[in-house]
Amino acid sequence: MSPAAKLSSWQELNPATRRAVMTSIALLALALGSIFLLLLPAKRESRRLATAVAAAADDLDAQRAKIKQTAPRRQEAEALEAELDALRQGGVLEPLLGSYEMRGMSLLQPIAESNGVALVGGSVRRLPQLPLGGGSPAQGRLYARQPLEFTASGAYPRLAAFIRDVERAHPMATVSSLRIVAQARDPEVQEMTVGIEWPVVAPPPAPEKKGK
Repeated sequence: MSPAAKLSSWQELNPATRRAVMTSIALLALALGSIFLLLLPAKRESRRLATAVAAAADDLDAQRAKIKQTAPRRQEAEALEAELDALRQGGVLEPLLGSYEMRGMSLLQPIAESNGVALVGGSVRRLPQLPLGGGSPAQGRLYARQPLEFTASGAYPRLAAFIRDVERAHPMATVSSLRIVAQARDPEVQEMTVGIEWPVVAPPPAPEKKGK
């Protein structure tokens, strides 16, 4: 049908029918416009939610990556803490029944026996504690050096092996003095006096007296 024929057909309709058709078209356009206006905020909200979900997914991936990095660091920190505790437990000398001399003998006696060296138990001497030095004292627990003097006897190679094994078994201990004297009654046996210093927990400093 040509446009002219369509126009003629439209004009042939009575006014009431044409008004009804126009009203229907207007209502349809209004309905479509209303639907579009209703869907537009929902579409915007959908885009916003999609953006938020994508950002949350990226953040989750970043957190997972951090967790993967944190686990090895935590294990490394725990290993270092365990190593430090072992050094503290194995290196810091603690009194045995209130006696540093007894503790020192209990640590060195097995090493002496394994090297064929005889320790003289009654000759252990505790010398005055010495400060660690190194400037101003640190905050918290304080440490000092505690020298102990031991007397032992044995062949020179055995005495040397004894000192070597003491240093290996107690890496934080230090041989501070050493004197070996030959025995006239038995040239194969020497008497050794050795001073060994251990780190110990120092007593807290006395509080400073306030001036009157």
